[in-house]
Formats: sequence, C-alpha cells, structure tokens
Amino acid sequence: EYGMQNLFTKSVNPSNGFFLKTWQWMYDGVHRANAAIAGIQNAPINDAKKARLVAECKVLRAFFYDRLNILFGNGGLGVPLYTEPVNPSECNKGQSTEQEVWAQVIQDLSDAIAEPNLPDNQIQGEGRVSKGAAYALRGKAYLLTKEYDKAIEFYKKTIEVDPTYAEAYSNLGLIYCLKAQDFSEKATTDVNDPKYKEDQNTLKTFYENAKPYYEK
Repeated sequence: EYGMQNLFTKSVNPSNGFFLKTWQWMYDGVHRANAAIAGIQNAPINDAKKARLVAECKVLRAFFYDRLNILFGNGGLGVPLYTEPVNPSECNKGQSTEQEVWAQVIQDLSDAIAEPNLPDNQIQGEGRVSKGAAYALRGKAYLLTKEYDKAIEFYKKTIEVDPTYAEAYSNLGLIYCLKAQDFSEKATTDVNDPKYKEDQNTLKTFYENAKPYYEK
C-alpha cells in the first residue's frame, strides 16, 4: 500500500505511497486546524474555552507544518502555507520558503504559549496538547534553524513543565555539542596563539554543559 519497498531500491518518486499518504495526512491536519480555528469563534461556549481550543489547534497546526517542512523542505524551499479555510479547488499554492514555514510554526507556538487558558501540562488529563508541547516544538524549530540559544531556552522550559520528557534532555545535550562544533571551526589550533588556551576552555565548557543532559 505504501510502497515501502521502494525506499530500499532507490526508486522513490513523489507518487510513492509512503510520502503521498504522509503529505495527505499532514495537510488534512492543517486544514482541520484551520477550519477549527475559524469555526470555534461562533461556537456556543464561553470565551475561556474558545481561547484554549484555538491555542490547542495552533499547536497542532505547528506540529503538522514542522513535520512537512522537515520531510519535504529542501534547498530553501518549504511547503505551501495555508492558514485559513480553503476549498479543495483552491489548494494550489506554490511552495513557501523553509524560513517562512518555520516563522509560521514559531508564530503559532508563540500564540499558544501566550494564551493563559492553555495549561502548562495535561499529561494526567485528557491527553490534549499543552504549553509543554508548545515549548518542546518551539525548541525543536529553533534547533533546526540553528538558533541554538533560543532552542536551549525553550527546551529548558519544557523540562520545567515535564521533567520526564527525555527528548528535551537529549536535544539540549545535542545543542551544546553543536555549539561546540560551530565554535571549533573558528577556534585557533595554533598552540602558540595567545587565544589557544581560552578557546580550548570554551570548547570544554560546551561539552561540560552537554554532559549532564546525556546522563539524564
């Protein structure tokens, strides 16, 4: 059904069942989120619940665009962006840039995080998205766009909300290692250079910062 065998025979193309189904599933989620965001405003519920539900939908839309951009973005081009309900015949937009897609992801997550009616954590509740999920997704977006200091900030917030979330720890460790790698490319390798010792200490600090997160 999904043509998984083609993944191992170098004969994958855009019509491959696995990628086609993934594309359809993700955009189905995007359009459902758009429809919900537009429709919730007229629902016969109180304003606090409306605000919470809209925030949840924005986290879900960010999740779908995160996955789409990772799987189908390439060479600076991302995927088509839809943020309002459209008819099927109108689903003919061209690709937005990867950066534009990440900006939409971050904006949706920022809106959700700023919503006071969205709980920090719903793990023990109904299994709904929460600010903890928004923190984690925003940290991931910053990791993938190489905004490492911002990624660290939001992964740490994720841990504050959910100290058991293993991926936040491993990604924090990874980020410090990536910062070390970036720094090493510009650090001096000349042992006679006065900055050599300082640069080596900086590299050591990055790895020391990474170590506790890998030990969690």
